[in-house]
Amino acid sequence: MLKNLIRRLQRYAFAELFNELAAIRLELARRNEVLEGALLAIALERATQASSSSASNEAA
Repeated sequence: MLKNLIRRLQRYAFAELFNELAAIRLELARRNEVLEGALLAIALERATQASSSSASNEAA
């Protein structure tokens, strides 16, 4: 009986740990999407600045 109780507690602890790891993975994926969006915005801004700078130099 005690062994069964220990096994059930171990399974419960493992399930809780697995759920916590899944939540961490989801949060990391969300943060990665945010960072990718920020990097894309920076790259777009730099490309726009380079393009307008190039156009200004050609006009001069």
